[in-house]
Amino acid sequence: MKRKTMKQILVIIMVTLNFIPYVYLNTAYAINTNELSVDTSKYCYYQLTDTEKEIYNNFINSKEKFINNQEVYCTRISYQPDYYEVHKEAYNSTLRAMQAYLADNPDAEIWVKNFKTCEKLVNNGDDYYYDVSIIPFGNGYVEIKPEEIRTSTVELEDKVTKFVKTLHGTDYEKLLQIHNWLVKDSTYDMMKSNPNRRSAYGAIIQKKATCSGYSYGFKYIADKAGLNVICVSGTATNYDGVTGRHSWNLAYIDGTWKLIDVTWDLQSKNKKEFFCKSIDVEIKSGRHIPEKYFFSYPQ
Repeated sequence: MKRKTMKQILVIIMVTLNFIPYVYLNTAYAINTNELSVDTSKYCYYQLTDTEKEIYNNFINSKEKFINNQEVYCTRISYQPDYYEVHKEAYNSTLRAMQAYLADNPDAEIWVKNFKTCEKLVNNGDDYYYDVSIIPFGNGYVEIKPEEIRTSTVELEDKVTKFVKTLHGTDYEKLLQIHNWLVKDSTYDMMKSNPNRRSAYGAIIQKKATCSGYSYGFKYIADKAGLNVICVSGTATNYDGVTGRHSWNLAYIDGTWKLIDVTWDLQSKNKKEFFCKSIDVEIKSGRHIPEKYFFSYPQ
C-alpha cells in the first residue's frame, strides 16, 4: 500500500496493569504444568507466544530505561486498516508479556508498574507497519526517583543474599525458613503513601506490603536460594466469605506442587496455616482460585 501524503503517526493509548485485557483467551504453548518441565525462573515466559517472548526479552534488557523513565521498544506489528485491531493486538501482547516479566522477575515491580502503550505507524517506502513501545504512565513507571530505585535494589539484594546463606536442611525446611522470616513482624499494607507496597522491597525490607508484594518477596528469596517457586494471581475467599483479587505462591517440593500464602499467614493462628497446602483442596474449597486470563498453573 502506498500513501505518499501519509506522515508518521504516533498514537498513545493509556494502559495500566490494573486493567483487564479486552477478551484475552489463553493461547499459550501447551506445557505439562503438573510436572517440573520448565525452569521456574521463567515459568511464565515459556507460556508466551513468539511475539510476547520478544517483548519480554526487550523488557529484560531495558532495566535502566525503566529506571530512567525512558521509552522501551516492544515489537513490530504488520499494517492493518482497522486501528482497533492493531491496538488490541499490541495491548494484549504487551500486557501479557509484562505480567510474565513481573511474575518471573519478582524484583521488577520496584522499577516498573504503570505504563502506556504507543503504536507508531511507520512509512518505509511502500511498506507500512506499526512499531509498538511503552512509555511511563503519569509521573513515571513507578512513584520512586531513579536514584532511590537503584539504592533499593542494592539494599534488597544485599539483605537477601545474607539471609540465604543462613538457610539449611531440606527444600521443605528452607522454604519454611523463608516463609517464617517473611511473616515475622510483617503487616499487610495497602496505603497509597507507600510506593513499595506491591513490591518485594516492601515485603522484605519495609516488612509491610500487599499480597503481591509478599508473593514477589517469597519468590525473590526462593530464586536466590535455588528453590522452585512461582507467583500466582487469582481470587481468594477467606473464612468470612469475602472474595477478592489475591496473589500467592506455588512451590515444587519432593515431586509435587504445594500452595504457600504468606499474606494469609500474617494473621493465621499458628502463622503457618497456609504453608504447603494441597492445591486441589484449596481450589475445591474456593479459597484459592488461579486466574485464567494469562497463564496456566499446576492444579
